[in-house]
Amino acid sequence: MQQLPIPENEEARLKTLHNYQILNSLAEDEFDRITELASNLRYAYFTCISVR
Repeated sequence: MQQLPIPENEEARLKTLHNYQILNSLAEDEFDRITELASNLRYAYFTCISVR
């Protein structure tokens, strides 16, 4: 598997994610509904939303 390069802003990106307290958080109904909607619109078996 090819390893992707680490972005130049990785430290700032991770700091922002930690400030939002969304890393390793429990499931939330609102996000589950968004991914279900996206999955239904695209006829996908599963959907992943990436935080970049």
